[in-house]
Amino acid sequence: MKRILSIILLLPLFVVAQMPPQAQQFIIFTNVTQGYTVPGKGVQATSHLVTELLGNCKAGGTTYLPEWANIVAAYPFISNTANANRTNLVNLANTDAAYRIVFAGSPTMDLVEGISWNGSTQYGDIKVNPSLLSSVNMGMGVYSRTSMSSATKVAMGVTQDVGAQSYLVMKDASGLFRYPMNTGTVPTVTSSTTTGWWYASRISTSSTNAYHNATNLGNTTFVNSQPNTTMYLGAAYYPTVPGAAFFAAFHNVFAIVTINVNTDADEASIYNAIQDYQTIMGRQL
Repeated sequence: MKRILSIILLLPLFVVAQMPPQAQQFIIFTNVTQGYTVPGKGVQATSHLVTELLGNCKAGGTTYLPEWANIVAAYPFISNTANANRTNLVNLANTDAAYRIVFAGSPTMDLVEGISWNGSTQYGDIKVNPSLLSSVNMGMGVYSRTSMSSATKVAMGVTQDVGAQSYLVMKDASGLFRYPMNTGTVPTVTSSTTTGWWYASRISTSSTNAYHNATNLGNTTFVNSQPNTTMYLGAAYYPTVPGAAFFAAFHNVFAIVTINVNTDADEASIYNAIQDYQTIMGRQL
């Protein structure tokens, strides 16, 4: 009996030891080692879920997700605890410079729905300043499980910092996806929903691509102009206030900030990895 008990107690450590190094560090750092019940899949070890997210391990054991070198911050929202959900999968340090989320308003957190923003008082400061990134070709994306009413609700970003802005509105009051990315002008494309994966990326100093899931919705040409301030999740950072504005109420199960994701193939590789992860979690759309 003692031997069996010892094996059971040591099993989580053994599982962690078999993971890719970044997944191993994430599990240890956030102390998220318990199992969760995934709808239709039974109890799943969190270590297994994170390993699947990082499972596309490339040669040398240092690169995990497709386009890993171009991911500035990734938030898999894998827990019901703020400590785990605020942690940037790319940089695990407990600092603003590592882009750890600072939550406001105590949003609800769980395995199935991720972060549930209430649309009025809750948001997360991700501490990413577009003007300080190593490339003007910034991108950002959110995965939503919520059908929202058409309104100007910012899922992620910053608005009107001296004419420069970077944000995502999945569907505004006119039925348009708004996706300014380091520009003073607001490009739009028709949107019929607010669910799934929404992503936009500047691909040059004058051009931006917009995506829903793996579909390129269009390309627009606008002059580059980088905001010089932080960005929020669940709302926009609005320097005029200053503070949060245009709050969005939705279930947010993934968020990302990238640089130099310049082709449809680049975007598709990221989407496919995230979609595989959401499928394993039982929360894909």
